[in-house]
Amino acid sequence: MHPIQASDATKLIVGTRAAWLAARLIVEFNDHLWIMYGYTDASKLGDSRKFAAMTLKDRRQHQRDAAKKLMPGLQGALDIAAGRIQAFLRTADAEGLLHLADDVAEHLAEGINLLDLPRILDSALSSLRIEKTREAMGRAIRQAVRLADYPESFRAHSRKRRLIAVLGPTNSGKTYDAFKRLAKADTGVYLGPLRLLALEAFNRLNDEFKVPTSLLTGEDRRDVARSRVTASTIEMLNPDRQVDVAIIDEIQMLLDPDRGWAWTQAVVGANASEVWLLGALSAEAAIRALASRLDLELEVHYKERKHPLTVAQNALAGDPVAALRQARKGDAWVVFSRRNALSLRDDFLARGMTVACVYGMLSPEVREREAQRFADGDADILVATDAIGMGLNLPIQRVVFTSVTKFNGEAMQQLDIPMLQQIGGRAGRYGHQPASKGKRTQDGIVVGLTPTEHRVVVALMQAHQPPCPPAAF
Repeated sequence: MHPIQASDATKLIVGTRAAWLAARLIVEFNDHLWIMYGYTDASKLGDSRKFAAMTLKDRRQHQRDAAKKLMPGLQGALDIAAGRIQAFLRTADAEGLLHLADDVAEHLAEGINLLDLPRILDSALSSLRIEKTREAMGRAIRQAVRLADYPESFRAHSRKRRLIAVLGPTNSGKTYDAFKRLAKADTGVYLGPLRLLALEAFNRLNDEFKVPTSLLTGEDRRDVARSRVTASTIEMLNPDRQVDVAIIDEIQMLLDPDRGWAWTQAVVGANASEVWLLGALSAEAAIRALASRLDLELEVHYKERKHPLTVAQNALAGDPVAALRQARKGDAWVVFSRRNALSLRDDFLARGMTVACVYGMLSPEVREREAQRFADGDADILVATDAIGMGLNLPIQRVVFTSVTKFNGEAMQQLDIPMLQQIGGRAGRYGHQPASKGKRTQDGIVVGLTPTEHRVVVALMQAHQPPCPPAAF
């Protein structure tokens, strides 16, 4: 294993406010090559607006001139980075994590500030360990648990419990109802699918509902004095802790092939008098089957969307370049890869628009900051992966699908009906739209980038979601 530093390979990184010259570093490990582009504060080239206005030819000439001047200084920083990446790879290999590390490699290849590399690698190791733990827990449950005895293995089995399902489309007030119930409870827990969603619950319960709430995820822990509620990711459930109310969000994930075990475990093991199940109407059959299997009382409440959601009559434009010119403040442009997210972000920056960008391998702090920039109106456009479909409460006026296909781990496939509707339903979030002539604009709009995407968007937004199979486990 040895690093190969290529002094003639550079890249221009144009960020929100500045541009940098980044140099390439290649690290060879176990017959695989990891390629990273890194820059430092000393390789800053100037204000991003200057480079956004340049022609491609001028950019390349400026890049060549800067490389002659800055490469000697970057070389030393790359030597240090090489050692850090080698140490990361050795650790990941020893812990059996390398097969999960493709996202880390892709993130480094896009270009990073070398001062951030230690934090990025530490965060990546933490995330990979969590992902490995999730995989192991899922395998253990599938292989070792006798389903006949599964409920009896939890303390909650001996406690009188009641299931309360609150089902409806996005933006129908399900979470608001659940938070109001938590505000009245002496003790409680919120369980969601994403760290960002748990963080949103943490912030809303503390700030909006005035409920002292702590945060517990695999990446973050924030203890609040005298807290009586904990906001967590679903895998962080403590089945031994007794609480009055447990809120389980996105309950339709019960039958997800990779993480469904965590939702099943939460319903079976949540040690609470009331267990609230929030999610899509399609989950009802599965919920009823599970309640019957557990011999628990079940209430089902149905919710309706707070205001209309409109599918645009036509695509945004006839081609992607023309569509960019139709972007407007309050848009969320949905992509399905980090590379496309960063490319689209750069396109908007070149047009002089401010952009918040949310995708997988960002650190928790950066993801939180980017989402908050859009929520506060500091960013005109949100570019995000499908994570925004998981309940993030952002002031999105219009959802633009730049693609209707996603890589499923083996091949590209078209989005299914629930996923597309879940993401599209983020548009027009109730009570979060800007005032217009004394009134609040609340209608949400869903649209495809070009006619190719829009035809699929129209068909899937109008389709009925297929019910989850009524399997008890």
